Amino acid sequence: MRSLSRHFLPFVLVTCALLQVVFSKTTTHDTSPGNHNYTVKSTCIWDYDKRNVTYYTTADNKVVIDGDVIYGTPTAFQSAERRCSERHLSKRQTALERRSVTVQKSLTWPSKTIIYKIDPAYTGLTPIVNAAIAAWKAKTCGKLIFKLAAAGQTNYVLVTGYPGCYTDLGWGPGVRTFNLGPGCDIPWAMHLLGHTIGLHHEHQRSDRDKYIDIVISPIPYELAELPVGEFHNSVAYDFCSIMHFPFDAYSPIPGKPSMVSRVPPLQVPQKFPSVISPLDADDVRELYDLACDNPRLCIPYPGQNKCDPTTSCTSTDLGFMCACRPGYKATTQTNNDLQWRQLWSVPGHEHRVFVKPGTVCNTLCDKLYVDPIDVCSDVTLVNQCFP
Repeated sequence: MRSLSRHFLPFVLVTCALLQVVFSKTTTHDTSPGNHNYTVKSTCIWDYDKRNVTYYTTADNKVVIDGDVIYGTPTAFQSAERRCSERHLSKRQTALERRSVTVQKSLTWPSKTIIYKIDPAYTGLTPIVNAAIAAWKAKTCGKLIFKLAAAGQTNYVLVTGYPGCYTDLGWGPGVRTFNLGPGCDIPWAMHLLGHTIGLHHEHQRSDRDKYIDIVISPIPYELAELPVGEFHNSVAYDFCSIMHFPFDAYSPIPGKPSMVSRVPPLQVPQKFPSVISPLDADDVRELYDLACDNPRLCIPYPGQNKCDPTTSCTSTDLGFMCACRPGYKATTQTNNDLQWRQLWSVPGHEHRVFVKPGTVCNTLCDKLYVDPIDVCSDVTLVNQCFP
């Protein structure tokens, strides 16, 4: 799961000077609308371990790292920066510090309920917030609860509209921040809400080097990978994740790749994802132990999925999905939203037709007695990010 055991991204174990280096925004392709209004700096901090970060301070006095994740107040950040300069920490001090920080990172929302409040000055954001909430609720069978803060409530997320797109990661005592500045649209809100729920960036998984290469040098700190102890990878790497940045994130030249796939034909998304993927939903269900009666991804056990008897629950690069028998497609269905073929990292499976749970597959494909690669080619072959 891409979960809360990793609030921040320890990565580069190097000696860091206290000097803060200012980066020109003309050399950084920022993925977040409005963040160009802030001065971006680089320094070394000590959180779970020593690591370099790129950060900026927002108009509401928050320090943001990793592009869109709030570290905390400037005071807390400066404390972490000072710790980085203390090069003579004993092993015992190091162990104690790591342990205390790790404990604080288990930040799932109590009772599976995200409490939120929209700042009265930014009520115009209500439609975007509601759309993002509706998307996550739909993908979690309504079992993940979003609730407006009651009078006197002290622990909640406050929705604001300062420049930039950023949020706190997971639950914490007091008032958390969920900020949607100008340009932060519904997909951005869905992405940030993933952070609020407890997911970190997919492209920063500890096992990401099996799936993607960072092809710009030096590697931007925003694209640094998480160590194994901070990021538990219990589902397949998800190129379709709403938590995955596009292929040119932080590239010096917009449109020039910063990330490329190591497992073609699967590809890093060309643009910011606009749909919560099945594996995103699966991750949150696991994180919050949500029992869904009708899972979007099928479960390969009798009675545990909604696949029609004419289909089978099949493992793919993107998890388990309902698949028609080889050579068959959905009965009387021509809508590509209900059936599709998809690219796999292992060639030779492109003929399989996948359908939404409950869809019947009793119709032979029109193109059947042809070269194997063209079997069922009358059904649309989509990129891996299916409906």
